[in-house]
Amino acid sequence: MKKNINIQEQDWELLARYLSGESSPEEEILIKKRIDEDDSFREEFEYLRTNWKNVDLYFKSHQFNDEKAWRRLKTKLNKPVRKTRIMTMIRVAAAILLVIGAGYLIYNFSASYRNFNPRNMIVVTDSTEILRNIVLPDGSHVQLNISSKLSFPNTFTGSTREVTITGEAFFEVVHNPKMPFIIHAAGSKIKVLGTSFDVKAYSKTNIVEVIVKSGKVQFLHDDTLLQKDKTIVLASGDKGVYEKSSGKIQKQHNYDVNYIAWLTKSLDFRDTPLEEVIEKISEVYQVQITIEDKSLKDYRLNAQFEQKTLSHILQVIELTFDIKAEHKNGTVVLKKRGS
Repeated sequence: MKKNINIQEQDWELLARYLSGESSPEEEILIKKRIDEDDSFREEFEYLRTNWKNVDLYFKSHQFNDEKAWRRLKTKLNKPVRKTRIMTMIRVAAAILLVIGAGYLIYNFSASYRNFNPRNMIVVTDSTEILRNIVLPDGSHVQLNISSKLSFPNTFTGSTREVTITGEAFFEVVHNPKMPFIIHAAGSKIKVLGTSFDVKAYSKTNIVEVIVKSGKVQFLHDDTLLQKDKTIVLASGDKGVYEKSSGKIQKQHNYDVNYIAWLTKSLDFRDTPLEEVIEKISEVYQVQITIEDKSLKDYRLNAQFEQKTLSHILQVIELTFDIKAEHKNGTVVLKKRGS
């Protein structure tokens, strides 16, 4: 699947300064705010940043002639362009055009002078059901949760394997120490060699969570300028939490045995307050459940469910606590009998 880059003209020079480390503190704040608040802008920014890094490597190893690239690209644009205004970003586009060749295409060139596809990308997205066993180009496997999106290239090239996740996914990464696997997730970055872990990075929440099932991962800020003192290593059983608004990253022990129940439909409740039970069931089965009587929230459940239906689980809760589950306008309401 090909993806258009549709960043507005006035943003290009700003992004170029940011990516080259030449932006002012005010401009950095503006860019970071757009990244946090605008999913589309964040996705496009990730593509541009990855290509920027690739071009830097090419310049260093090939002593790239940007003037020649500029002339070649300019002939393809077929309309006058002010070099002084956009040279930095055109230098990137021109380098990409020469390095990758037919893999890139300049098209639909509008008044903003740019609407190009920087590389062939595959975007897997779904809002209705879990997408199981997505196989990446390196053989790694991904399970994608409801209302989530995964973007990755049709082939991994260079020194890293990089993908972008919005929402939640469980990764099983093929071991390759020479080519680290990097996941971009809402301002944070997870770097691994080979392991299995869950990433939760929904755009509507203020946090990104990483829970490691096996192996180790490095969890850090996605902005290289902010990575110092904000990098942690997570091992099996650890949870990393990144706070989008502050940029803080914390390491915790994972006490949630049901963290991948959305995938396995395996639930284990051990003296768990009913309020927490309902929260987890709502998340796993994508249904809204409310507790009408506040006194019910402290009831504690001991039960295990292996790939059971929502109806079965609600029935067990009803019989265990002698309460009633009523369905009202798409919502399940738990209430005491006779109320």
